[in-house]
Amino acid sequence: MFRCILGCLSLVICSLALQSSANSNNQLIKIAVLAHRGHDEALKRWSLTADYLSKSIPGYDFIIKPKSLSSMNLAVKDQLVDFILTNPGNYVDIEANFGATRIATLKVKQRERSYTSFSAVIFTRNDNYQLNSLKDLRGKSFMAVNPDAFGGFQMAWLELKHAGIDPFEDLDSLQFAGFPQDNIVYAVESGKVDAGTVRSDTLERMASEGAITIKDYKILNPQHSDNFPLLHSTRLYPEWPFAKLKQTDDQLAQKIAVALLTMPADSDAAVVSRSEGWTIPLDYTPVHEAFKQLKIGPYEQIDNVTFEKVIEQYSSYILFVLFTLITLNLVIVYISRTNHNLNLTQTNLRTEIESRRKAQAELAKHRDTLEQSVIERTRELADLNKELQEDIFARKAAEASLKKSSHTLQTMHEITSSRHMSFEGKVDALLRTGCNCFGTDYGAFIKLNNNHAQVLRFVGTEPVFKRDSQFEKNALFANSLSVDSEPLIIRNASEDAFFKQHFQYSELGINSYVGIPVIVSGSLFGSLEYGSLNTSAIPHSLIEIDMLQLISQWIGGEIQRQKAHENAQKHQADLAHVARLGTMGEMASGLAHELNQPLTAIVNYTRGCVRRLSAKSVENLPAIVEAMEHSCSEAERAAEIIRRMRELVNKELPRQESNDINNIIEVVINLLKPKIKENHVAVIRDMAKKIPGVYVDRIQIEQVLINLLNNAIDSMQSTPLLKREIIIQSRYDNQAVQVKVFDRGSGLPNNMRSDVFEPFFSTKNEGMGMGLSISRSIIEAHKGSLNAEQREPEGSIFSFTLPSKHEGNDE
Repeated sequence: MFRCILGCLSLVICSLALQSSANSNNQLIKIAVLAHRGHDEALKRWSLTADYLSKSIPGYDFIIKPKSLSSMNLAVKDQLVDFILTNPGNYVDIEANFGATRIATLKVKQRERSYTSFSAVIFTRNDNYQLNSLKDLRGKSFMAVNPDAFGGFQMAWLELKHAGIDPFEDLDSLQFAGFPQDNIVYAVESGKVDAGTVRSDTLERMASEGAITIKDYKILNPQHSDNFPLLHSTRLYPEWPFAKLKQTDDQLAQKIAVALLTMPADSDAAVVSRSEGWTIPLDYTPVHEAFKQLKIGPYEQIDNVTFEKVIEQYSSYILFVLFTLITLNLVIVYISRTNHNLNLTQTNLRTEIESRRKAQAELAKHRDTLEQSVIERTRELADLNKELQEDIFARKAAEASLKKSSHTLQTMHEITSSRHMSFEGKVDALLRTGCNCFGTDYGAFIKLNNNHAQVLRFVGTEPVFKRDSQFEKNALFANSLSVDSEPLIIRNASEDAFFKQHFQYSELGINSYVGIPVIVSGSLFGSLEYGSLNTSAIPHSLIEIDMLQLISQWIGGEIQRQKAHENAQKHQADLAHVARLGTMGEMASGLAHELNQPLTAIVNYTRGCVRRLSAKSVENLPAIVEAMEHSCSEAERAAEIIRRMRELVNKELPRQESNDINNIIEVVINLLKPKIKENHVAVIRDMAKKIPGVYVDRIQIEQVLINLLNNAIDSMQSTPLLKREIIIQSRYDNQAVQVKVFDRGSGLPNNMRSDVFEPFFSTKNEGMGMGLSISRSIIEAHKGSLNAEQREPEGSIFSFTLPSKHEGNDE
């Protein structure tokens, strides 16, 4: 027997030596997994995930270590593992006690959907009519996994507590069956206990395996969640986290996080683990809240325990243990010394003989099998080298794809943030970028107008794809888009029945296609489409689909922004028109007086001509001609006044063009001349001669100047007549034209300067208080600024700046 044991040990040592030599360059990383269905089931479910990480992260070998709840905590405490995969309750406990940090959350796959949260189900037999709610469990028997099992007990504990039941005091019996959880279901089915609790997907899984029939069970306290159709009785909590321990390298944790987040949903690791991969780490605050209410884990309230209390309460046990230990130590010392003296010589002799025999046997064995071992080892190295080359090729392909995607995203950012491109140019550039990234032959931006497809922008290969009626007829995929439509991807038109039924693209030669809706203000605007002659040149990866959605979202958002900008401009124009009408109403009497002067002159000149014509004297002809010329001049003067009034009153869309700011100032002064004379105000012009043109809407700038001059005149009502003075100044500095209006009025107190530009703020008894607010909006729409300040020793200064014509063209 002793020889057999030594032989087995030698084989194990040789095997470990060979394995160590094969993986001497890789660091072994241990992942502790909570085996809630048993050791073998945990290895079966998660071993491929460890293999996936080993392949994804060079230099490391990952292995799975199935653990129970108790052994999990011991392994973390003794630093025997590097990462953990466990339920949220166990994670929160380890996080508080040992400093674990979550790096990813599991996406569990159930019923062809993925979930990042789970619950617990409390159930009994369907024929148990005494149990219909949680309150009915009082005085009944109940089975769970473990007092520390989150999904297997603690979730149900919290619901029982809210129902007024203490599971440790109010139940007839509380039993813990441990893992796997299937035993609890069988115990309820057999009538061993009245009710039990398991993780939320356990009943559905056992039913799918044919182990049970769900209709044989009744769910207590059933919950209904829109995004969680599984049977459950408790609140939803985040799924299992993948966490690093405090001593684990942070850079390795980052690599593992990237590998898990990029795990394909259809990979073997995801399929075997019954998941669709991993997502970013979720918020585990609900678990903390549950532990707080239950006063367990890191929130457990522990009474102060003193040494004296322990001695007082357990003195008899302590004395018995001490006596037993002393007796056992004496017996062990006596037996050890006796055995040592009797067997020392015999043991040494046997050990030496056995060692020589073993060495001779091993030498003969290695001599016979050395050549075969070399051949097998050479073959293994060749296979390993082949796998390594394939892995390197796959990594290079992935790196190239990632680099291409990064370059495409950078290009998209440069296009959308460009200030020199029009919207149409940006759409064409984005379509072209998509064609280059996806390898398609054309890209099109389609508008849906009364269920008719209209091609707005198109880039692609000519003459295969043309903007003809046939293309527009089929451009919108299936003519059945909606706001909630998912991207439609056709990789091979000849093998896709949906494509053949709803499309007639065969005449255009399209064999692969992708389309995605464009949403504007929550409504369907059109679609973004790509197609190709090649049956495989269509986005495959999730990153490429995301880039396609980014292009669609940007186009929809930009159209929405343009519509909002157009509405804002229209609203501003309406306000400005109303303000101009109000201003013209205030100026009506002065303008009537100004218009009356040329009309009176025309009447006088005309009467003089009539008198001279009645005299029928040839000598009067020169005087008559001169009088008629004066009449024409006065008529033109009156027409000019009326024209200026009509320009201010008319409601037209803003139209920016090159204008001379000094000319605009002169027009406004002439327009306000009646009010200026009526209020005895002296207007001083301080205008620079060489000022470049400004690219503005003339009527709007005249409106601003009229508001500023009207306010300046009104502010000097209490100023002595000899001091009433307005200075209008124009300057050009630093690529901007500046206009200032100085007055000697009541001025601007400090507490008013920030309010004068607010809507409906006014210091006059009449008026709406909208003039300065609209003026500032007009100036800012022209990319300028309007400011107010106090003039010393009296009065105020209102100034505005406008970009010069050259600067506006540059932008």
